[in-house]
Amino acid sequence: MWSTNTMKTLFAALVLLLTGANAQAESGFVKLPAGHALYVDYQAARPGKPTLVLVNGLVYSLDRWNKLAAPFAQAGYGILRYNFRGQAATLRQELKTGTPEFYSSGISREDFALELSELMAALKLPKATIVGLSYGAGIAAEFGERFPQKVDRLVFLAPLVVPLDKYDANGAWIHSNLDVLKFYWGPLWGPYVYDYYYNMIFRSYLKSRLVPERIPSDMVDIPEDYKEAIFHQVRAMRDFDLRTYEFSKLNGRVHLMLASEEETPALRDQFLAWKNFGPAQGSLVYLSPSTHAIPDAEGALAAEFIAKMIAGDPAFTKGRAYYAPVRGGLRAIVPHTPAQLEERAMGERRD
Repeated sequence: MWSTNTMKTLFAALVLLLTGANAQAESGFVKLPAGHALYVDYQAARPGKPTLVLVNGLVYSLDRWNKLAAPFAQAGYGILRYNFRGQAATLRQELKTGTPEFYSSGISREDFALELSELMAALKLPKATIVGLSYGAGIAAEFGERFPQKVDRLVFLAPLVVPLDKYDANGAWIHSNLDVLKFYWGPLWGPYVYDYYYNMIFRSYLKSRLVPERIPSDMVDIPEDYKEAIFHQVRAMRDFDLRTYEFSKLNGRVHLMLASEEETPALRDQFLAWKNFGPAQGSLVYLSPSTHAIPDAEGALAAEFIAKMIAGDPAFTKGRAYYAPVRGGLRAIVPHTPAQLEERAMGERRD
């Protein structure tokens, strides 16, 4: 009989189940200490090359990173993409053993950060550049704050700053009333009352909005599980605010890339978050024109910027800011002060 340690070693060696056609990339499931498994797509770095971890948007599929990932993969960088808990293949895998535990216990930002830390440990990645898109920026931010020793660079692409429903009049009204209830019921019962009504109201709200045509094609056969997972993911960021993060242990290594077609309130808050990063500021880049999904819209150009950031190019350090007209590429960028860039960006017309 094999010993427990031998079994653990064998499991670690076999933890990635190869399913992809690309011989250099491995895709499959990695089981974490918490008990659930994450679906990953992973290409290990060549010797001396760094690794990027690409953290998904809320309803983003892994293949939508292809334009951004391809130049790095070809250059021998490590590339790790994964479905965090409740997403796509990871959700389906957890459903195989019954009702996911997080349906009752919930998920927090801290859980997502720990999940990523454990995934990197399983893959023997001591450090990486963490690239968070939209919702994924919330996970990346929490990871950067809790595990700075595992972060080479932190790059936010069109990041979530506060829950999107706070930009909606009805959503903001609901949040304000929930806060009043929490205050009224005091420190003992307030959190319980807040949770109860938040769960009731927002679970119903989200499920009513996720009509069949808004459910991804690969999730249409499990619509109720998809809706429940989305609810818990949204709930995990209910009190998130990127403007409160300072990343005090990531001096000069936090970068922000913004998209011109972002909605105005979100763009304004992204600039506010940047100001609060203080000494952690690396570089600020504003892509125009670009949609919110930067890897889809300008993946190759974004990769060029990120490569400069990873290399520590002096032009992308110490809070430097750039207006980047995408048709001109890297050579067309125009240096600005952050204040000038914000004024120019906020003055552009948005549909």
